Amino acid sequence: MAANTHLIGDKETHNWFKACIGLNVTKEGLTNFLCAELQKVHTSVGRSCGNCPIENLIQCPTNPYCNKRKRNYCPFHKSQKPQPCPICDNVKHNIIIHHRYGGPSWRNTRAEKWALNYWEIGKCYLPPDGYSSISSVQESDFNGVISIMLNCLHFQTCLSPLCLSPPPPDKQCPLEKVRQIGRDVRHTSDCKVTDADLQDYFKTLSTLLADPQCLQHDPSAIIACTRLSDLQNDRLSFEELGKLLKEVNQTLEEAKKTGKRFSEMAERTLSKHLQKLDATNQLGLIRLKNKTTVGEQRLHSKTKVGEHRLERKTQFGAQKIESMTQYGEQRIEKKTNDADQCIDGKVHDVTQRIEISVQQGIERMQQAANKTAQADYEREVADFRRRLVEHYNDTSSNVPLSVLDQSLDKRITDIYATPKMHRFDITNDGKRVKKEQVLTYKELFYTHDTKSNRRVYVQGEPGSGKSTFAAKLVHDWCDENRPSTAAPNKNASFDNVFIIQNFRFIFFLSLGESRCQTEVTHMIKKQIIDTMYSDEKRDVMYTLLLKIIETETCLVIRDGLDEWVAPDGSNLPEPSMAGFLKDKCAVLTTSRPWKLADERFKNSRIDILVEIEGISDSYTFSERVLRCILDKSKDLKTTAMEIRSFIEERWLTWLSNSPMLYTLVICTWVDTMEEEEHLNGSSLCALYTTFLESLCKKANDTTGFFNDLNPPHVKCFSRTSYLRPIIQNVDVISKAAFHLLCSPEKEKSIVFNDQELSNYLTPSEQEFALKAGLISKRKTKRALNSSISFIHKSMQEFLAAYHIAHNEHLIDDVISGYLGRHSDAYRDVSQVFIFLCGLNVSAANTLSGIINEHHIKISNVHAHRFILNLPEHDAFQSTIEAGYREAVSNDQTGILLRLSHFYIVGKNLMVMNNIWRENKSNALALKILVYDETDRAILSSSTHSEPTSQVEFHLSSCINLKYLILLGSGIHMQDSSSSVSPTLPVCIVLNSANPAQSAYPLPLMPCIEYIGLEYITCSSTWLRSLFITLLTLEQNAVCELTDVSCQGTFIDSAKLSCFKKTLAYKSESSFPECDVLWEVLYGLHIKSLSLDISIINYADSISQSLLSLTHLETLSIKVGNYSTGLWKALHGLNIKSLIIRDRHGYLNVKHAETIAQSLSSLKQLEKLSIFLQTYIDIKLPQSLKYLHIYCVTLLPSELHELVGTLSACTRTVESKLEFGCASFNDARVKPIPPRVKPIPPEEYISIQQKLGTLNHVAVKRFRILHRRIIKLWEYDAASPWSVRGIGGVQDDNTDDDNVNDVAYKSFVTAISASRCNGIINRIAMRLLITPSSNS
Repeated sequence: MAANTHLIGDKETHNWFKACIGLNVTKEGLTNFLCAELQKVHTSVGRSCGNCPIENLIQCPTNPYCNKRKRNYCPFHKSQKPQPCPICDNVKHNIIIHHRYGGPSWRNTRAEKWALNYWEIGKCYLPPDGYSSISSVQESDFNGVISIMLNCLHFQTCLSPLCLSPPPPDKQCPLEKVRQIGRDVRHTSDCKVTDADLQDYFKTLSTLLADPQCLQHDPSAIIACTRLSDLQNDRLSFEELGKLLKEVNQTLEEAKKTGKRFSEMAERTLSKHLQKLDATNQLGLIRLKNKTTVGEQRLHSKTKVGEHRLERKTQFGAQKIESMTQYGEQRIEKKTNDADQCIDGKVHDVTQRIEISVQQGIERMQQAANKTAQADYEREVADFRRRLVEHYNDTSSNVPLSVLDQSLDKRITDIYATPKMHRFDITNDGKRVKKEQVLTYKELFYTHDTKSNRRVYVQGEPGSGKSTFAAKLVHDWCDENRPSTAAPNKNASFDNVFIIQNFRFIFFLSLGESRCQTEVTHMIKKQIIDTMYSDEKRDVMYTLLLKIIETETCLVIRDGLDEWVAPDGSNLPEPSMAGFLKDKCAVLTTSRPWKLADERFKNSRIDILVEIEGISDSYTFSERVLRCILDKSKDLKTTAMEIRSFIEERWLTWLSNSPMLYTLVICTWVDTMEEEEHLNGSSLCALYTTFLESLCKKANDTTGFFNDLNPPHVKCFSRTSYLRPIIQNVDVISKAAFHLLCSPEKEKSIVFNDQELSNYLTPSEQEFALKAGLISKRKTKRALNSSISFIHKSMQEFLAAYHIAHNEHLIDDVISGYLGRHSDAYRDVSQVFIFLCGLNVSAANTLSGIINEHHIKISNVHAHRFILNLPEHDAFQSTIEAGYREAVSNDQTGILLRLSHFYIVGKNLMVMNNIWRENKSNALALKILVYDETDRAILSSSTHSEPTSQVEFHLSSCINLKYLILLGSGIHMQDSSSSVSPTLPVCIVLNSANPAQSAYPLPLMPCIEYIGLEYITCSSTWLRSLFITLLTLEQNAVCELTDVSCQGTFIDSAKLSCFKKTLAYKSESSFPECDVLWEVLYGLHIKSLSLDISIINYADSISQSLLSLTHLETLSIKVGNYSTGLWKALHGLNIKSLIIRDRHGYLNVKHAETIAQSLSSLKQLEKLSIFLQTYIDIKLPQSLKYLHIYCVTLLPSELHELVGTLSACTRTVESKLEFGCASFNDARVKPIPPRVKPIPPEEYISIQQKLGTLNHVAVKRFRILHRRIIKLWEYDAASPWSVRGIGGVQDDNTDDDNVNDVAYKSFVTAISASRCNGIINRIAMRLLITPSSNS
């Protein structure tokens, strides 16, 4: 409910009353804002020591405080003598700087409270008198609050131009008008305010409370603004009005007390003057009385008239005296009042004139002093900056190339390469997520182009380029001659140097040199000032430094936070930036990730986190480094490409993440350029030993050497200079590397946490590993655990191999079980094995045997992969090959690495041949791919053997070999080692023994299952020896020949399958068979021969070869293109079984007479199986016992003729007949009818019935099979045949006994094809013909 504020009848008096309330409301609205901003001022001016009173800080004499009326006594200083205090003097100086007129009110404040109480700082900006006892903003009045805002320059940043334009002391300044309102209301003579003035007051006060800079958002100011509006419009509630009336009453009470004091003074003055007037009147009365007595005596004789007249005169005189007395009293009172007012006015005017004159004089003196001090300051700053640039040019412009040789340094601009840097986003749950790449200084120091990043953290693994990046940043800042542009090249990285040149100063600190120091300012003094200046100037320059960091924009680079150690008893995570103003200073800190994983680093204190991951262009970096160290006689581009190839072949591309190690490789490579085979023979163990030594030197640079009394565990440590003193640390870290790598939980083998690492390393050992950079530690979103890993997996593997090298029992105790966990486990330890070959080849021999056993199990399951040469099948061999090279590079002896599957090409020919020599007896597969010219040069550079013009592979000892693949024009097949050696690079010796010593060589390769020969060169005798070998096998073996050169001819494509005197030969359908094959087959001990031939061009050769096969019993021929040579080749053979069919199915025989003659010449033939398109007249030999005939179509008349032929046999014959009930129709009219014309099966039943009447013919089966019709002329070829009927025959064999008859299989396939869709019925017959003499 709104209250009626018209408490006073007079309107203008009522307005004055509302104005008083409005001032109190405004003062309350400004109180919280003033407190908050004074705290900022308190922070800005700094903290005092807390012990010095104000008298110690003010020089004596200082007007207007010191008034020495006595020669040796100052009422202000009393017994306190001025004493210098740098800390408090600095605070005092800052207070003066913040005062608009340079004249703080020192009498108001207590300097000993400056350290803790911001209000004591604020009191320096109050009017000079009447505020010394005020203890808070709340106790101060409206005039005090506004005076602080006017006098303190800090509020220029808190108020908009609406309140400060024009600036004070201009009377038109809105804030000056606010102060004037307070004076007008407080000092009014009649306590009245007009309506117009009141509205102007409220408008001015409301404008101040609603200032858009800060007050518009201040809760107290918002409330006060609302209350002003309510007060102006009479909307105040009773509660608010009552509260305000109490506050006004207190103000009035204070005014009343002041008025009472003035009344008492006036009363005393008036009483004094009245007493004086009374004394004068009393004296007049006495004198008058005396005169009257004399007159009475003298006039006694007068008449009564005279007495009466005198009486009247006396009465008149008394009245006149009384009137004059009253008039005198009034004039005295008026004069007294006028005199008081005149005196007050004169005193006030004189005081103001004196104050203004003194203030103006002080300002002129202060301006002159400031101008002189500023000029001196700028000169000192310019000189300090010049010296700083010179200092950086001497100390930071060169960087060492090798960590092992700090003297080899080069200009940073000569070797610097653009870093690969990414920003990391810190999510709400604390997880650090990798984001976009950082390519410019602007992206580093600004977010979204506007927000300044004041706390920049750059993390990276050891050697990743953190310090070099910081040094390059300093170099760019020093390079003032470089053009600075606001529009840099968008394609250039970190080219916008104008961003960092905006910093007036850059202080580059190496935190490793300032251990146990906590203040950055002290570090700057020690590392920079003490280096640049002599002893007598250091204190002066340190004072200048303290002023610079408060007034100038600075960038502090703290390089190597992980190398800094806090003093004992300190819990600081990083050095303190005390003294640096946040809005003036930015900090860039470099560190390894493990340091920033400390939970003491709050995410809120990281403005931006980036990580350097090495260099973005390793090839360009190589060229830069080589340009600095390479002899001018060497070609730079060629050398850079060689190094690139070397790094890629050694799987060292990860080194681009560590420019330090990358440079180390380049320097080592160049140092050994003159040594023989430095490129191919470089040892990985030696290289990683150098890496290890370089990293460990960072943690401990004490030198020490291994010797005969203290030999190393491994040979490659013998030449190191820094490993001997810390070898125990290396041993325990390598033990941790091994056990973590072989962890049962595979996901923890590479990345692990603090708890898991603590199982192997003590805190001090962990600290050493972190400082050396052997392990990396990163912060995760979990507070108690960090993500830890080795610097690179290969370094962990090297250390694990080192641990195995001097603890060989671990191979059987740990690794053997580890390899059995899953099929690819050997891949996890492949690099460990390679390192182990260089460290301890004996242990490597043992480990290779275990891995090879696991590899054999995998190979047996996926044998076809070796034939197809899939990449995963080469992984183990590549490991063995790399291990062999490593062992040779480290001068190891007794290299007996185990390998069962060999894949040999030109580039690894020599190495693999050496490994083959030790593994012939246990080899399971051998594949060689070598061409003539392209691979010949490789023979000139052998590994661990003498150079040779030819490499031999002997197969005589390959008792377990299952797969042999030889491919390439550089391979020659040789019968024995005594044969004449050709000039081709590779020679395959089948038998080491001389073939002349025995007619048939002993069986070779007894386990062989597959042989592939392609583009090779061989003799017919070698091929014959191979066939002889294959025919002796107890298992099936396949030999494929493609483009094989044999005695001037080529075997284009052939496939042979052998099994226990059985040989199947198949040639490519598009090529004729090679004549040399028939020479090879001549006279071999073959019992069963299968020929799949496209075109027969050498009928005589085939015939001779077949006739020479005296042991041949079964012959299966599959021929194409209606070859007439086939029947000539068959003539007169002593075979017992013959199977004939076409390559595409049935035979379409056009020379029936020829085939009839050939078949009749086979006097020993007992079984004949043939698949025909149509029936032909066959002359059967009398020796025949089994006849299988399959025809696509067979007419009923042809069936009758065939049965007649069978009936004429003189021996018992079992016959299987199967045919389609159809005939071929070549007459075609449109629409095109089907090629096959079906015949009803009933037409064949009569023949079956007739056969049933014959005594010497028994019908064992007569089946009619049917196929489903889809639509006219279309049949379901995929549907099975169903038995329609058996024609009244009691079938005595329900089983299908044709499953092993290849001719029958061809028949079923052909009759089901789409070209035979017209056949919907087929008949299967089984006949037993018994001659009359046997019946």
